[in-house]
Amino acid sequence: MSETSELNEPVAELEETTAESPPPPPLSDIQKAINKLPKLTDTGLGLAEESDHLSSTEYKEAIKQAQQQLLEKSDEFDKVCKWLEQIDKSKSINHKHSSFGLKTLAEKDCGAILHGTFIAAAIHCGFKFKTRNRSQNVKFNMSEESITALSAL
Repeated sequence: MSETSELNEPVAELEETTAESPPPPPLSDIQKAINKLPKLTDTGLGLAEESDHLSSTEYKEAIKQAQQQLLEKSDEFDKVCKWLEQIDKSKSINHKHSSFGLKTLAEKDCGAILHGTFIAAAIHCGFKFKTRNRSQNVKFNMSEESITALSAL
């Protein structure tokens, strides 16, 4: 006879559990981009507001929070990756266009997107990149011809 609770309902049998923890989930493509560019946040590289007044600990926490915001934008990320299929890779970095300017161009087709989402998607799509100290922007090896064609649409 099975056991019953005080309410005369059957008591659920406990399933046996193992001490092993499940493997960690695979890294998201956005997290992989952050790993390649550790200062990547939702607003680009680093923090949007002045962060000179923050202590080292406060700065690291603010970066962590901004990266969490970026990690939550997988739908946006997928749209940008699809849009980037239209852009050919060049042999060298294109210094004529910043990541923010390219993000603005992508928004014509993708709707509003975060600067950091654009950068993460471009890195994921295999574009080479170059950064500059104290700039939130990134330069990519994106074909000038492709960018010009998209700008004309």
